[in-house]
Parts: sequence; structure tokens; C-alpha cells
Amino acid sequence: MREPSPLQALAFVWRGRWLVASCAILAASIGVFVAEQRGTIWRTKSVLYVERQSPMLPGGEVSHWLQSRNYANTQAALLRSTPVLQAGLAQPGIESSPMFGDSDNHLAWLRKRLSVAVGTEDDLITVTLESEAVEDACLVVNAVVDAYIERHSQSQHQTAGEVLIALRRELERYEAELRTVQQEQIAFLEQHPGVSLGDAKETQGASRLRELNLALTQAELAAMESSAQLRAAKSRAEATQPILRLPMPGIDDATMRQSLDVQAQIDELLQQRLRMLATMTPEHPEVQRLEGTIARQFELANAIAERITTAHIASLEQRQLGQRRLCDDLLVRIRDEEQRLRNIDPAIAEFRGLEIRFDRAHKLADALYERVRGIDINENLGNSEQPPRSSLVYEYATPAGAVVAASKTSLAAICGFVGVLLGLALAFGRSIVWPRVHSAADLPLDVPVLGALPKVRMAAGGMIATLGRRKNLEAALQSLRAVLHFGARAKRYRTLQIVGLQRGAGASATTAGLGIASAQAGQRTLIVDADFGQQTQCEYFGLDGSVGLRQVLAQQLPVATAIQATALPGLFVLPAGAIDGSVGVLDAAALPTLLQQLASQWDRVLVDSPALLQAVDARILAAVCDASLLVLRPGASTVGAVQAAQDAVAAVAGQVVGVVFRGASRSQLRSERLHSAQLLALPSPDVHSVLLADQRRVGEQA
Repeated sequence: MREPSPLQALAFVWRGRWLVASCAILAASIGVFVAEQRGTIWRTKSVLYVERQSPMLPGGEVSHWLQSRNYANTQAALLRSTPVLQAGLAQPGIESSPMFGDSDNHLAWLRKRLSVAVGTEDDLITVTLESEAVEDACLVVNAVVDAYIERHSQSQHQTAGEVLIALRRELERYEAELRTVQQEQIAFLEQHPGVSLGDAKETQGASRLRELNLALTQAELAAMESSAQLRAAKSRAEATQPILRLPMPGIDDATMRQSLDVQAQIDELLQQRLRMLATMTPEHPEVQRLEGTIARQFELANAIAERITTAHIASLEQRQLGQRRLCDDLLVRIRDEEQRLRNIDPAIAEFRGLEIRFDRAHKLADALYERVRGIDINENLGNSEQPPRSSLVYEYATPAGAVVAASKTSLAAICGFVGVLLGLALAFGRSIVWPRVHSAADLPLDVPVLGALPKVRMAAGGMIATLGRRKNLEAALQSLRAVLHFGARAKRYRTLQIVGLQRGAGASATTAGLGIASAQAGQRTLIVDADFGQQTQCEYFGLDGSVGLRQVLAQQLPVATAIQATALPGLFVLPAGAIDGSVGVLDAAALPTLLQQLASQWDRVLVDSPALLQAVDARILAAVCDASLLVLRPGASTVGAVQAAQDAVAAVAGQVVGVVFRGASRSQLRSERLHSAQLLALPSPDVHSVLLADQRRVGEQA
């Protein structure tokens, strides 16, 4: 068994390098052509930030649902929703923009190309659009951003207004209480003019009373904040769109993703409905079926939003109830402490109580005033021309800030890379479907490799002159001749057919070179040119090819007359002969007799044969010759073709002695010669000595 090379699994990359290069060049050329026709694509972007600190909340702390990253993702989904995009397209000059081209559905065009992304480390939302018309793209991006801000601000305006009304009502109540306490203090001082308040030493009970009132102040502030949050949550729960009710505390990423996916499906279905209405009436069954699907998706989105909203409101109600209970408990403790102070000194206790009540009312009024002022809406709700904005645009889209998204170079590089991948896939598929023979490892195990020959250019003086200049070819041919002569059962192969699988494999050159190597080794060698279509042996040796094998088989002249001697002693050639119109000459009964006669007169008879898989004559020669030597070009023949050649020879009771590679690389030349020496056994010690002597003679000639 031949052991595979570690790199054999990746050999298809090198073997298919021209295919990969061709695919890469073709794909890059297509990319350049498309870029020329399309032009440069620009990427315009706008960056905005949606405030986490919502003005609808009176507290200074950021609520849990605003701290969640889901809030930014929800706003990004809202920005790409159909109502916002429709509002953006409704801006003046947008619908008539040539940027949309031949599209009759601008909303679908915009949804396909507009990208909205949330930053990985911040809450910045980036809106991008790629187009050739950079100025029009900037207008569209800015119009969509403005439409989102307008819609977002209106929602904040409405909810914050409800909270503001409640906070102002509380502020008025505490301001009234503050005035009442002031009047009670004045009345107390008028009734007790002799009481010395400045020198009075504050008792331990008064200190505890101050602490309890401070705790009550904080508890009442927290209770008012919970009440405001509850009102905001209930107001948000009444929004018509499910996505406007999100996010809420307690919602996990999976639920948020489900809600966003449902909203995306709704938007896609709405786009599909618009496309259908362009060619159908609203009463069409397909439109009615689609509207039913949209209604079911809306029900699913509403169910998700309702579940989250209900849980959130219930949580806020429990929180508010706990804070109210805390306030009630503190009020009971304050009344008890005031009663203990009255038992010690009723006048001082009454004044300290008024003083603490005034301080608490004053702090509550100040806190409410600051929080009311922090709500950024106008005093006249609903009468302001510009609603308050809780979104800040960091960067509007401008042509100067646009970047190149796809230039000619980048598109050519991308297409070239795709072409490389395609070429690799084709090369791998070819290696699997049509595996080719590149080395001995690719051949079936019963086909021995006898040698490898380099590919050389024929010199002007013919084959003999070529071997004189290319010593590496001469040495390879001598090695092949030694293996054929001294190998096991070599004496049976007096007539050897040298044949390629297809034309151009180099069988004629191999026959001529092997004939020269045999003659140089002292063997009387005859080359029979049976390839009537080519007749190359006369060209290799500079002989007259007017008469030859064709005329001999037609019994037009004796074989001895047709055989010609070459310039190399011991080497003779029987040309193919000129074409004279006779057909089927190889079917003559004289062919086996002729080859037997020639084998008895020469030490080696080499038959130059036409291609085995392309000419019937090659199979006839395989049947009458002692053996056949296959000539392959690395990478030119498939494994299936080699197997078919074996079957063709076996079908006529012939025998394949082995394979020789022609046009092999230097590494193949070294490896195949070593493989041949290891593969073929030598018959006896006497033959070993003859082989060593023969190799020394070859070395001297080289």
C-alpha cells in the first residue's frame, strides 16, 4: 500500500491554481464592470442619543427599565418602524428624490437599505443609508431621524404632562401647608410672649422628633415618586403601538427579542400589503388573508406587551403601597413623640412641633419645585409649537461626513476574493468528481510507475541532438531502459507498444528517446512507426517517410526495403509510410507474423502507437505486442481514463507493463525513479552485476 503524503489532502489547491486564478480574475473583472456601471456608493450616517433620564419621572434616580440596554434596542426598532419611515418619507422633497430610481414602493426601498445600529459600549444609535446620490441620502436620513424625534417627543410630552399636573397639585398642597404652619407659629408667639425660645435647651425627645420628621420627608418624596412612576406606566400602557409600551422592569432579553421580532414581522407584512395593494383591490382574497395574518401578529405583540405591562404596574403598586405604609408608621411614631414632649413642657413642645412641621413642609415644597422645573415642557401643555425633545442628535448626516461604502477597488477585491473561493470549490469538486493523475500516489495499486521523463523542446538536429544537449533527459531514458530490460519477466517484452491515452501525451517522443537509449546500451533496436496519422519518427531522425509499414502490410514491398538506418549505430526505423488510400491495413493477418519476424531479428522492437482511447489501431497493436507501456502527462489524464486504458488492453488479452510520466517536475523525476527502483524486483544476482555494469556505461556516455 502506498502511504499518502500529509499534503495530499491539500494538493488540489496547487493542482487547480490556474482554475482558481482564472475564477479570481474573472470575478474581479465582473466587479470592476459592475462598479463602472453603478458608480461609487456613499454611506451617510446620523448619530443620536436617547436620554435615559426620562423627564416624566420626578425622582433623581434612573429607573431600572431605563438603565436596561433593551431601551436603546427598542428605540432602534421603533426608528425603523413603518410609521416613523412613512413620516420621514412625507417630508417635502423626499418622495420625488431620484435616489429611489424606478422603485414604486419607496417605503420598501427604504426599509431594505436603511440600517439602524446601537453602539456596543454606549447608547448612541447610528442611522446609515448607502446610495450613489449622497446629498439625497443625507436628506432621507435626517428626515427619518427628525420624524423619530418628533414622535418620541410627543409621547414624552403627553406622559410628562400628566405627571406634571400631579406634581403641581402636590406642590400647591405643601405650599398651602407651609403658609398654614407660618400662621400658626405667629399666633403661638403672640399667645406666649414670654417664652424664651432662643435659650431653650433642646431635649432628647425633640432631637428624636426631628429625625422622625426627616425620615417622613424622605418617605413622602419616595411615595410621590412611586405615584408618578405608576401614572407614567399606566399612561404608557395605553399606547396604541405595542412597542411603545416597552421596555419594562423584569423583562429578559429573550422576551425583548421576541417582542422586537414580532414587531419586525409586522412591519414586513405591512410592506407586503402595500405591494399587493399596488396591483390588487382590498377585497382580493390574498389581501384579506394577509390582513388576517397581520391582525394575528398584532394580537401576539399586544399579548406580550400586556403581560409585561401588567407585571410592571403590579410591581409599582406594591412599591407604592409599601411606601405609604412606611409613611403611616412614621406619622404614628411622630404623634407619640409629640405627646411625650407635651407631657414635659407643653409650650416648648408645641413650638418645636410647629418648627419641625414648617421645616418638613419647606423641604417638600423645594423638592417638588425642583422636580417640576426639571420636567422640560412648556407651562401651557398642548399649546407649545415645538414639543420638548428628550433625544439629542450628536451628528446630522452631511455630504462632507459621508464615507465611501463601495468603490471600484473594494468591489473588485471583494469579487476577487469570492472568485478565489469559487475557484477553490471548483478545484475541490473536480478533484473529487474527476480525479486526475499527478503522481504515482494517484494511480491504481496494480499499475507500476517505471519512470518519469522531463518535457523538453525538440532541437533542430532531431532527437539525437536533443539528447546530446539535455543530459537529464538522457539519464532518465537510460533509467527507464534499464528497468524495462532487467525487470522481472523482461525477456518476454521483445515487442513493446508505447502508447498514450490521448494525443499529445508524448508517446512518439518517448519511443524515439527509449530507442536511442537502447541503442546506446548496445541493443539492436527497431522503432516501428504505427501512428499513421502523425508519422513523427521520420521527423525525429530526418528520414524519408514515403514508404514504410503501410506498404509492407499491403504487400507492396519487402520489410527489409522499408527499414531505414539512423545516424546512431544499432538504431533502425520502420516508417509509417505515405497515405495511399488503403484502409484497415492493421487488420491484415500479416501484422502478427511481421512483428514476430522483427522480434527475431532485433533485440528490442518499439512500436509507436496512436492514442489508446482515441484510435482502434492502438488496441489492435496492444493485442499483437508482448506488452504496452502507457505514457501519461501529469494532470492531463483522469484516474478513470487510466482504468479505462487498462480495461481496453485487457479486453484484447494484452498486458500493461507500467506507466511512464512525461513532462514531470524535478521532484517527480527524483521520486518516480526511486519508486521504480523499489517497485521492480530484479531476477537474480547475475542480473544485478549486469545492471551495475550497464549503469557505469551509461554514466560514461553521459
